[in-house]
Amino acid sequence: MCSQDGPIPSVSVAAFSATPSPPNLSKAPSFSPSSPSPSPSPSPSQSPSSCRLTSLPFELLLGITSLLDYGSVLRLSVTCHSFKQRLDPAAICTVRSKIAFYQHAERHFAQHAAKLVCFRCFRFLDPSQFSDLQRRGRRGKFSSHPDERAKRFCWDCGVHRGLYTHGGRVRKGGLRYEICPCCGEATVVSRACRLVVTEPVVGGDDGEAAAVILRDCSRRDDMLPRRASALEKLPTEVLERVMRVLGYHDLRALKRVSRYLRRVVDPVKHSGDVYGAWEFMMERLKKGAGEWYRGYSPRACFGCFRLRSKEQISWQQYDTTWPSMLRETWRRRCWECLRRFYHPVLADVEARERFNRQGICSRCRCLRYVDEDCAGCVARADVIAGWDKVKREKLANRGTYDLWDGAEKLVDWFDEPVVSSGGEPLPVQDDDVWDQGIGLWLDSVGLGNGDSSPSEESASSSDPASTDGDSTGAGNSTAGASQSSWQQLLGDLTIDDILGIPETMDNGENSSGVPLWHESMRETTVLSL
Repeated sequence: MCSQDGPIPSVSVAAFSATPSPPNLSKAPSFSPSSPSPSPSPSPSQSPSSCRLTSLPFELLLGITSLLDYGSVLRLSVTCHSFKQRLDPAAICTVRSKIAFYQHAERHFAQHAAKLVCFRCFRFLDPSQFSDLQRRGRRGKFSSHPDERAKRFCWDCGVHRGLYTHGGRVRKGGLRYEICPCCGEATVVSRACRLVVTEPVVGGDDGEAAAVILRDCSRRDDMLPRRASALEKLPTEVLERVMRVLGYHDLRALKRVSRYLRRVVDPVKHSGDVYGAWEFMMERLKKGAGEWYRGYSPRACFGCFRLRSKEQISWQQYDTTWPSMLRETWRRRCWECLRRFYHPVLADVEARERFNRQGICSRCRCLRYVDEDCAGCVARADVIAGWDKVKREKLANRGTYDLWDGAEKLVDWFDEPVVSSGGEPLPVQDDDVWDQGIGLWLDSVGLGNGDSSPSEESASSSDPASTDGDSTGAGNSTAGASQSSWQQLLGDLTIDDILGIPETMDNGENSSGVPLWHESMRETTVLSL
């Protein structure tokens, strides 16, 4: 039926459909704040904010990232701003992991194909920023020695971090640079700090002459605009008291703080720890033994306790062999120390007297002051106790050392003059001296009969019925018996058999085909006995 008031509104058939439309699951349901209904559980596709990695405590996050390598932590730190602030790959990972990542990156990353890594500042730099020895050889990019490649450093790190020796010369790009000992900067040798060459100076025990070179650097500390540290503002007396409390290694670290402290601090002078300086030099020589190649092998100067190159030490002291290190090599001094000790005008008398007080300890074989107690004996007490224990055990076993003890007695016996009862020297044949000396040696070893050096008491005891006139004959008979006894023991043995030297053959080899000793070595061995 139609209404007369107006048209009938149209109604959609879908409104009366029996099948309801499905709910929209992509949108979370919203509830009124006044609704007491609990929140529905989230779907599996959703993750609550409390389970996110960024909301973890820092200790837990640090424990997770510590199990990763340097490359993984570095990639994780650039994923978001939160990780960029909280994660530091250099502090979380080890240095070995960091070096391994940079070694892999410089070889396999295309953007760094023409660059080298400085493993001091960890930067990818152009090869021109490295010295010639740092970018070639064992430290080159494609070297098969990863440990040597990890020691590569750039030019800036070598100069400003003190990795190059002051006064040393380094080759870079075909030019030779010299590290100024005054300002520490690297300049070409032809344009180095102003040099003033003075007269030659003769000094030292060996009378060596050195041309004194005084460097007057134009870049002084007072010309550089910088703020002085608190240590530099201390009075000189107070600073010296502070330095006397510190040890040698602490003073070395303090010396590298600024150029002012580099000139003022003297670790050996202010600490008085010559053993610490000696130990430091020995450790540097041992650690650097595998790093020096291509004919470069620095020597230690025991006047300033620094490693010096061949140009900084005279050839007489540079060619000193290692076996004499504990004898006379500790007297080695560089040209700078010779000038400092023996210059007629600028000589440092205190430093020279301090050097003359140095000596090698006969017990621990370390450097010490001869007028003070040895600090090395105290520091190495356990090692020395082990040495004494081994020595006592060897003496208790009475092994081959008895032969050498007998050899020392034999030499002492040869040095004693033969005198008569009145004190007058008597002529003795060499054969008699040798025969009685061998008998004394056998007695000391325990192979003789104890009558190698006859006396009047032994002669009288051997023949109690003899008179005063027959005592001399009895003594001679006893000496002849002792001589025949050790001759029977030795038989046909020669001195070569006693020393263990094989007989010489026509081809210069023994029966086993091993080359024989050199004749001079045999003579030296015989003379040492």
